Amino acid sequence: MITNMNKIFITDGDNKVTLLIARQLARKGIIVDVGASHKKSIAFYSKYVNKKIIYPNYLTETEKFKKNIIKIIKKNDYDLIIPLKEPVIKILYDIQDKIPKNTKLALPDQKIWMKTFDKLETIKQAEKCNVKTPRTIYETDINKIKKTTKNWNYPLVIKSRYSWNFTKKGPKYAYREYAYDEKDLETKFKKYSKINGIPLIQEYIKGVGKGMFYLVNKKQIIAKFAHQRIREEPPDGGASVCRKSVKINEKLDKDSVKLLKQIDWYGPAMVEFRCDEKENYLLEINGRFWGSLPLAVFSGVNFPYLYYQILTNQKIKPVLTYKEEVKARDLYGDLLFLYKVFFKRKEKYPPRLKSFLNVITTIAYEDVFDLKDLKPFIAQFTILIMHKIVKKLQ
Repeated sequence: MITNMNKIFITDGDNKVTLLIARQLARKGIIVDVGASHKKSIAFYSKYVNKKIIYPNYLTETEKFKKNIIKIIKKNDYDLIIPLKEPVIKILYDIQDKIPKNTKLALPDQKIWMKTFDKLETIKQAEKCNVKTPRTIYETDINKIKKTTKNWNYPLVIKSRYSWNFTKKGPKYAYREYAYDEKDLETKFKKYSKINGIPLIQEYIKGVGKGMFYLVNKKQIIAKFAHQRIREEPPDGGASVCRKSVKINEKLDKDSVKLLKQIDWYGPAMVEFRCDEKENYLLEINGRFWGSLPLAVFSGVNFPYLYYQILTNQKIKPVLTYKEEVKARDLYGDLLFLYKVFFKRKEKYPPRLKSFLNVITTIAYEDVFDLKDLKPFIAQFTILIMHKIVKKLQ
C-alpha cells in the first residue's frame, strides 16, 4: 500500500489546470515536476514547479512520446503521475504495463474511464439509470437520420463519439458542428464522417450550461461542487470562459451521483448538463480534471489536494460546502469571446452591446493570476500576443 507520494509528475504544462494543481500541491510541501512539449509552457514560469521537463509532442510524435515518457518516469523515480488531457491519458493507458510498479497513475480502470470518453457509451449508461439526455441518433445512413430527425428543431449538433480521434498521424481533436436545416445536415454529416468517423446527431438544447464537480473514492462522495456558465468560447457553445459557483441543485446532484455510481467511477469527474426551463439534460462526463477547476479552488474546494490525499490513503473529511456566487474567468478566453461576437458573427451569437457590457463589468477571479506567482500570468499574455503578431506578419 502506497502511503506517501512526495514526488509527482504532471503532464501538459501548457495548460492552466496543470499550473493550478502544481501550485496547490507544492504549497503542501510536495515536489512537483511538470512536463510539456515546448519551453514556453505556462506552468514552466511558476516558482512552484521543481523541474521543467520537455518531451516530444504527443499529438504529432506519439510513438516517440511513448518511449520518452517511460524514460522520464524511470529516470526520476516518480511516485505519482497526473495526466491532464484525454490524448495523454489514453496513451498512458496503452503503455501502463511498461511503467514501473512503484509509480502510480492517477487514473481509474481503463474500462471505467472509457465510459466517460465515449459519448455514446455515456448516453447508454445514463439511459440505464434514467438520467435524461438530448435526443440522439448514431447511424451511418443519412436517409434514416433525416427520417428520425424530421420533427426535431434545428439547429442539430454534429459531434464525434470521442473528443479526440486517434489516427495513424496522431490524436486529432474533433470539433463539433451545427446543422441549420436538412440540406445542411446532409452536407455536414458526409464531410464530418470522412474526417472524424460516424458522428452523433443530437438535438440542440437551449438553456444554461451547468457543471457538477465530484471527487469519488470507493463510491463515497469526498467533494462536490456546482457551477453555472456565464460565457462560453466559441460563443455558441464551447469551453466556459466565465462561470460562477452556485448552490447544489438537488436534481442535478441526484442524477450525477446516480450516473457516477452506475459506471463505478473513481477520482475526479465533471458531469455536464444543459438546463432549460423544464428539464435537465446530460451532455457528457469529463473523466479528468476540468478546465474550470480554478473556480472550485477559489470557492473553497481544493480538489487537487483532496485527490492527493485519496491516492496516499489518508483520512479525509468530505468537503460538501463552499462559497456561492464566486466568479472566475479566463481573461484571454473572455476577450476572444468578445472578438468573435463583434467580428466573427454567427446566427446564434449573443448581441454585441450586451456582450461588451457583460464582459467589462464582470468582477471575478482570473484563472491564472496569483499575486504570489505572477510570472505565469505575465508570460501567458506575452506569449499569446507575440503569437498573434507573428501570425499576422506571416
